[in-house]
Amino acid sequence: MGYDSSKSLRRIIVDLTPIRPGGESGGAKLLATELTRQFSRNVAPECEYILLTSSDTHEELAWLDAGNVWRVCVDGRQPEQPAGGLSPRAIVHRIGQTLENTLPRRIYGRIYRFYSGRIKSPQTRDLLQGLDADLIFCPFTAPLYRIPGVPFVIVVHDLLYQAYPQYFTEEERYHTDYYFRQACQVAARLICVSGYTRQMVLASSKLPPEKVITIPSTLINRLDMVEPELVKHILDEFGLQEDGYLLYPANFWQHKNHEALLAAFYMYLSRHPETNLKLVLTGAPGARMDTLRQNARQMGPAGRVIFPGFVSSHKLSALLQGCLALIFPSLYEGFGLPVLEAMSFGKAVLCSNLTSLPEVSESAAHLFDPLKPDEIAKAIERIQGDSDYRNELVARGRRRVNALPTPEAWAGAYFDVFRQVVRL
Repeated sequence: MGYDSSKSLRRIIVDLTPIRPGGESGGAKLLATELTRQFSRNVAPECEYILLTSSDTHEELAWLDAGNVWRVCVDGRQPEQPAGGLSPRAIVHRIGQTLENTLPRRIYGRIYRFYSGRIKSPQTRDLLQGLDADLIFCPFTAPLYRIPGVPFVIVVHDLLYQAYPQYFTEEERYHTDYYFRQACQVAARLICVSGYTRQMVLASSKLPPEKVITIPSTLINRLDMVEPELVKHILDEFGLQEDGYLLYPANFWQHKNHEALLAAFYMYLSRHPETNLKLVLTGAPGARMDTLRQNARQMGPAGRVIFPGFVSSHKLSALLQGCLALIFPSLYEGFGLPVLEAMSFGKAVLCSNLTSLPEVSESAAHLFDPLKPDEIAKAIERIQGDSDYRNELVARGRRRVNALPTPEAWAGAYFDVFRQVVRL
């Protein structure tokens, strides 16, 4: 099908309702907000952008407002699920999963759309009818709001629920899979944040390859360096010395693999009792952070593992500037932006060798098996004891960062997809 040059993009709906307050949404929140900012201010300021928000983040996102951007607060949250057993939506979806494996795609798609439409949507169906939008952009995968005849472009960050189903409840797995399957059905294009994620999407769907596009992330909303005096002040606040700690900036989700990192770090300390090296674990506070803090107290000397909680951008910048190296033992990443952030700050990176991380780091990081604490401990030993190797990783990291597209060029690649979709 050729392009219709009479069609153009005038108004775009961006669904930000899945965003959680503070740092709970991780890197997906950063991607969504930075794309919105780049679209409205640099890439296509002639267009209008309607941001759908939920009540708990509506005011937090006010910084995105502009003459061509406005927010509409809607109910973007899911209702409570019935106690004991699956919801009707999940039951229908479970049947759909079975059908998908046995029926041709054309027949399965018709049945899936028919029955999923019979389960009452938790969202308000009529909210968007008067907005006259040309495209709906879903940077959090779930196509929650629909307007007949208006195409979707949808971002897929990862398929973590498939790789590690044990980290999700049964209802969460079916809920997440339901929206992924819907995205596959309704999207004009799916945009994946890495080649690895694209491979996983194609392997777990019946989509034609041309419908699934890779736009690798870049350094977005780049952290600014802070003055040395402020770095010292913040390090003093946490009892740290420059080059005296490793930094792991990650929420305390299970796939971030903090338990193995703690085991490896205390293994390193036991082998090097003379060292003063510390480990700093930032992330949104919660029950898992409390559990990990208690585990650290029981595993070794007090005060060697620091839990600052969720830190502001200038504090994170200071912690990056002052660290010896970034350590990133995640079991699963759709992309892995902190790896590039550390490289941009001139820091060596110790990194997991799984999923997208070798693709993101290329040859600029020391890779290890995150399932083997002894291998992580040996990586710490080398980065702490071999300054020449550390400097070589820093130089490789700078070359890797210098080859990245600018945020405007990165957002422009997304917008090129938007234009293609509208003209299809």
